[in-house]
Amino acid sequence: MLKRCFYLVVCAVFLATACTGGTDEPIGPNDPDKPEVPDRPGDDDDSDEPSGVTLEISTPELLFEQEGGTQDFTVTSNGDWEIFCSEDWCKTNFPAGSGNLTVSVMTEAYQGWGDVREAVVTLQSGKKKRELKVKQKPEKAMHIAQDTIHVSADGGTISVKVQSIYDRVEYVVDLPTWISQVQETKAIISATYDFVVKRNGIPKKRVGYIIFHDTVNRLEDTVYVVQEKGEIEMVYVEGGTFRMGATYDEEPVHSVTLSDYYIGKYEVTQGLWKAVMGTGVEEQMEKVGESDLYGVGDDYPMYYVSWDEAQEFVSKLSELTGKKYVLPTEAQWEYAARGGVKSRGYKYSGSNTIDGVAWYWGNSEEKYSTSSVGTKLPNELGIYDMSGNVCEWCSDWYGDYSDVSQTDPTGPSSGSCRVVRGGSWLHDARDCRVSSRYDGGPDSRDGILGFRVALVF
Repeated sequence: MLKRCFYLVVCAVFLATACTGGTDEPIGPNDPDKPEVPDRPGDDDDSDEPSGVTLEISTPELLFEQEGGTQDFTVTSNGDWEIFCSEDWCKTNFPAGSGNLTVSVMTEAYQGWGDVREAVVTLQSGKKKRELKVKQKPEKAMHIAQDTIHVSADGGTISVKVQSIYDRVEYVVDLPTWISQVQETKAIISATYDFVVKRNGIPKKRVGYIIFHDTVNRLEDTVYVVQEKGEIEMVYVEGGTFRMGATYDEEPVHSVTLSDYYIGKYEVTQGLWKAVMGTGVEEQMEKVGESDLYGVGDDYPMYYVSWDEAQEFVSKLSELTGKKYVLPTEAQWEYAARGGVKSRGYKYSGSNTIDGVAWYWGNSEEKYSTSSVGTKLPNELGIYDMSGNVCEWCSDWYGDYSDVSQTDPTGPSSGSCRVVRGGSWLHDARDCRVSSRYDGGPDSRDGILGFRVALVF
């Protein structure tokens, strides 16, 4: 009996050794004598699943536009299954199901800027899983980093960063006249562009828009530029004595002494007029039944303005600013045009050669219009366009000069016409001399008639 038991033990050891190839080492996963059996296609750790279970979906991915909506996919299965969504903005109409079924995926609108967002819809039957990727485009496929940029009244350089999710863009930029671009935009995905904001010479806050248009992908975005209210640029004119008048039409030449005052560096522009009066040159044109405009833009001189309306303007401007703005007297106008105490005796305001300092018929005939103020050279005091561009109303009644020396004269006490000075884009050189004078009815409006303001102490 003992021998028989010993024999059985020996046989068992022999058989165990033969089955393991005579070694105590475990079989490795890459053992060539016992290769690993690969998973069946579609199996996800299905060892505990009943044989023959299926779970398939009709598409691996759904793409939604920014506004969201509903899209469908189909489930093919011979069993029960559940659905899980990884993000709250993505939902399905069934939390679970059985067998074959069409399932709807709903997404909310994507409000905001960023990359395309993604969610994962997971279907599971036991340990078998299938995943559906849900992607959605953002509200803004191009984006300006700031919504609003605030600028001081003095102006300066501002930077605007623009981004896009597309591989190719081409930006075109729309700007108000008081903002200019430093460099051209280029077809790049993300860039910072610099713009120069002009000084605000208007006693009101102003708002402009920088609009980037992506012409390739038909997109756009806007940044608002808010500039603090400024002040009208005025030039200090130190008082003094000068000889007023010149040729036959402007005789007799007489001595005039003036006290200190300020006068506008530029003619009143359309932008300033609109800020104070709330209307533009088009409305003025309609008052006289005209159909022609002679230059339009915030930096262009205001025209089609009567003397009466100019007086209304300075009254409103004074109320708005708390300062005493007026139309200059004829003597103040000529003294400033001559260069005041810095006068060099020029024929035109700032030069004996008119083309450098004035827009007149000789250089405006072809375009047949006014030009932006301050685009010619200034006179000795730093004042622009006192020769040419538009004729300028003065406060005086029009009348003959006296040969008596005068101090701070204001002209005749009455009359039928008011004084007009400086010549315009429609006049020849002779009419743009600093001594030239004209007259106009107080209610006259014309495409060559504008004005500048003075400021008294």
